[in-house]
Amino acid sequence: MGRFWRLWAGAMVCLALLGWHDGLGHFELPSIGNRILNPCPQDSVPNERAVTPEQTGVQKVFKGLDFGSCRHDECWSSGSLLFGAVTGDWHGSSGQGRCTCVSCILSLFLLAMWPWRINDKNDPYTARTSSGTEPLDPNALYRVAVGEMREGVAVVDTRTFHIEFANPALADILGMATSDELRGLSFLDFLSGPERERIVASLHQTRSRKKAPRRVYTACKKTGELIWLEVFICRESKADGDSRRWLLVSDVTSCKRSQEHNQYQARLLRDVDDAIIATDMDFHILSWNEAAERMYGWAASEVVGREVKDIVPVSVDGMTRGELRGKILDQGKWRGQAHHMTRNGRELTVDWSISTLFDAADKPVGIVAINRDITEHVRAKRELDEAHQRLLTILNGLDEAVCVVDIETHQVLFANRYAQEFFGAEMTGRPCWEVPREGCCELEGFCSHHPPKDGEAEDTGPHRFERQDSVRGEWWDVQVRTIDWMNGRVGRLEIATNITQRKAMEMELHARGQRYRELADLLPQPVFEIAMDGTISFANRSALSSFGYTEGELAGGLHLLEVIAPKDRERVEEAMRMASVTNQFEGGFELDVARKDGSLFPVAVYVNRIVQDGRLVGVRGILLDITDRKRTEAELLNMQRLESLAILAGGIAHDFNNLLMVIMGNISMAQMYAQPDEAVHRLLGDAENASIRAKDLAYKLLTFSKGGAPIKKVTALQGLIQDAASFALSGGNVKPRWDIAEDLWLTDCDPLQIHQVVSNLVMNAREAMPDGGLVRVAAHNVDAAREPGLSSKTGRYIKLGITDHGVGIAQEHIH
Repeated sequence: MGRFWRLWAGAMVCLALLGWHDGLGHFELPSIGNRILNPCPQDSVPNERAVTPEQTGVQKVFKGLDFGSCRHDECWSSGSLLFGAVTGDWHGSSGQGRCTCVSCILSLFLLAMWPWRINDKNDPYTARTSSGTEPLDPNALYRVAVGEMREGVAVVDTRTFHIEFANPALADILGMATSDELRGLSFLDFLSGPERERIVASLHQTRSRKKAPRRVYTACKKTGELIWLEVFICRESKADGDSRRWLLVSDVTSCKRSQEHNQYQARLLRDVDDAIIATDMDFHILSWNEAAERMYGWAASEVVGREVKDIVPVSVDGMTRGELRGKILDQGKWRGQAHHMTRNGRELTVDWSISTLFDAADKPVGIVAINRDITEHVRAKRELDEAHQRLLTILNGLDEAVCVVDIETHQVLFANRYAQEFFGAEMTGRPCWEVPREGCCELEGFCSHHPPKDGEAEDTGPHRFERQDSVRGEWWDVQVRTIDWMNGRVGRLEIATNITQRKAMEMELHARGQRYRELADLLPQPVFEIAMDGTISFANRSALSSFGYTEGELAGGLHLLEVIAPKDRERVEEAMRMASVTNQFEGGFELDVARKDGSLFPVAVYVNRIVQDGRLVGVRGILLDITDRKRTEAELLNMQRLESLAILAGGIAHDFNNLLMVIMGNISMAQMYAQPDEAVHRLLGDAENASIRAKDLAYKLLTFSKGGAPIKKVTALQGLIQDAASFALSGGNVKPRWDIAEDLWLTDCDPLQIHQVVSNLVMNAREAMPDGGLVRVAAHNVDAAREPGLSSKTGRYIKLGITDHGVGIAQEHIH
């Protein structure tokens, strides 16, 4: 009977400690007993404290059980307390292990079987009471149990959350030295603003029911360290009313961080691009991540439990499958390239890293393989190697010396075959100045750096120059520029091309061009070359002289239209445009061109095409100044006109002379009928003299009709001069002043032409003196040997001079 009552009392204590869930027989842990029944799979630390013989009562039970930070969620599931069927992993300081909810049932059993103080005569505690000893206080046992718990326990005021009671575990969780420091403090002070609102809401839930769900809150220890707390709020009994609540507080920081770490590792395993496959020692697949699904085309659900060789056919160059398996098992790891086959038959080149997993006893328990698809990498590397080989073949096939020199150390990083033969020595890896050159070459500027001096800066180029080998006499075209080399190094690329033959041809062409230019400069005619854009590219010395330009002005850019007369520019532009379309420009034509000073002169242009690669690039030609020809043509035209006029004048002169003969005959007959002293006789004499002069006019017309050739005869000029001057001054206010030598020599001349000359000169003098005056008419004998300024130095001449005192000819009319 006593045993029955002890069982019943133990059950009641457990129910008081654990509380009753609203569900169907589902126990939860609202109070100090909850962590006994809640093993944690992550960070539980089994209580290894020994139970000493001195510890008695309920304290002995709680000291022997685990009150660690167990939070195994599955232990809260329905029926777990009754059946203890849920298991979980827990991690302690000693390694890995297993725990079950049997500990929950064991806890209930021990509490029920422990000798509570019930009126049982056979109970030693009852006997002690009967003998006068004080019975064991259940509240004391309760406080001992709460004090020994690793979980924090507190009693708080529902209005202010001030802590009225706290066990040492809670003080340790919140960073306080003792639990007494917590009394009077508000539990809300350890929580942030939003967390306070959440825990107050949870407290309000306990007003309608005995407990609130477990929740995790972010809190801050006294030291400022951020922690995570799992808080359970409940009412222990109706006596507490609404003024107090029990808080069961667990520090889940390590569990939270472990959970975050595990989640991070899970995301890492999920998001990694490498296929990660885990198998047992018989190569049966245990784990198959998402990357493996993408790489091989098999879902994890399709491959787990199957052997790897059935899923991924593997081949390794130079190694059988059995050899590979033996090496993995013997060495514990292997890494290399392998060929894997996907589900759809596509072959992959894989970087395969295999490692063996060992347990705590150093026993192999599994194999993990990390497979990286390097198919594209291998293909790209193969193409890069092929490109590198092609480039190397090309560089070694060049008839040019190619070197790459480190810009800092001057070490030769690369030299092609031609450069090796050029210097006659192995160059790669050596500083430039150490490459031997005796008897081979001395090419300044190509791979001929001297050892660097302090503070000397490297000239990075780019440069291009021509140098002559001072030993061989060969000419080289050298190109130097800075390039980015491998591994972050900066190199100086140097390329030397043998241009000895080209240089010889250039020198020959230059000599020929110089000869041709000298020949062109010797030509009296202008020679030119014009590009299709109208730029004058060449003009010889005669062309520059004819147009008034210098070689500097020609080099500065002289356009064709600048030397073409405005009236001919449109015609020239049209000719150049048609030439660019038809690719033809030949023949000759005439036009007017302009000198630099703006003066124009006519030229005849003869041009031919300049063709390069079948394309018209310009014209070259020669100019002929046709000014004299134009003048001669004008004179010839005038002569032709004069010949026609002479023929007409000859006919008129004959007809006029015949008429004069009739007139003069009639005048003579009339004079026979008039007396000499009569006025009629005098008038008839004047008419006869006029007729005689008219006869001279007819004689002049006949002379003109014969081409103006003078009819010379020996003539005394004194009377001829006076007669011509008097005739020209008759009827005016200008009088002659004679200065004629009395011994004037006879001359052989055409008297009519001399008469005409004197008459014209005197008439000009008369017109120059409209207000009247004197005209000096002088004639003297001159010996050419004694008279300066004459073109002839021998012979005798008569010097005739007509001098007037008029205003003269205006200066602007002189020319």
